[in-house]
Amino acid sequence: MKKALYRLVRILAWVLLSLTVWMATPADYFATVYPFVSRDPESITRYEGNGDHKTAFVFFGGAQDSATALSAPLRDQWLQRDDVVVVEFNRILFDGDQTSYDTYRKLHEWGYEKVILDGASIGGRVATGTIDCDRKYGLSDYKKNLKFAVMLQDAPVDIEDLYQRDSAKSWSTVWWAGQMTNLLLTRLFWDINFNPPPRDQLGAGVDDNQLAAQYEASRTYPLSGWLGQIRYIDSRSDSTNKIAPKTYYDVPLVLMQSDGDTVVKPTADRWGGLFASMTVIPVHSGHIDFVENPGEWRTAFGKGFEALSKVPGW
Repeated sequence: MKKALYRLVRILAWVLLSLTVWMATPADYFATVYPFVSRDPESITRYEGNGDHKTAFVFFGGAQDSATALSAPLRDQWLQRDDVVVVEFNRILFDGDQTSYDTYRKLHEWGYEKVILDGASIGGRVATGTIDCDRKYGLSDYKKNLKFAVMLQDAPVDIEDLYQRDSAKSWSTVWWAGQMTNLLLTRLFWDINFNPPPRDQLGAGVDDNQLAAQYEASRTYPLSGWLGQIRYIDSRSDSTNKIAPKTYYDVPLVLMQSDGDTVVKPTADRWGGLFASMTVIPVHSGHIDFVENPGEWRTAFGKGFEALSKVPGW
């Protein structure tokens, strides 16, 4: 009886969702809300670490995430080595290229010489975009280029690497959500579609406050921002075809891949061809589940830093 009732509730919720989308999406489109919304990242926050303050570890989170909440179980580990910069994406109107550019300018303004760009999931392409900005503008704007290394976790090169590629393309193509849709549908949509694992299936060392903060960020993530993130990773398909082998010829890569990732396919073969060198670190975990499985990820980052320290200049 309970299963039948639950199924009926889900069906009614989907009917309500469909009707609301049908009414709200055109209203959003014709209201042209986007020209009045900033495309800059929500925040770029610097934390001072134990290093010489000439090197920054820059973290870009994944889709439907708060980078601050996602990185919470790991920041103390990162700060033991370097300053840490956490980049919060624009939750209303995501623009990966603008985020890369703003981050690049901040790094120069703060006077860093070396930068470890860390990208979780789609944050990986925002990270490489930051290198592209520095190569394009560094010498002309600041008379120097920064020295980069890259660390990635479960990062797609483009939308072809997603297990649910067709579904993602359909959502982002058909649905151009705006502020009205965000207001009316965000909670309902994620109540139906955000299904984290039960508490008893999480790894050791989980902090309940950090878990609550991460889940609240995901459950309230505006649909316009999430769909923009999907469109961004879809748009990378064209740019990927134009990237020459070893484009990042002087940049080492540390790639961490979860064996339980159900979102992004293994991408070592694709990423490896773009960088000077690559170290692959398997992680016994799920898709960038830093908060749900902090122990595994702390171990993985420890191995990542060790691998990076063996690269000359790092």
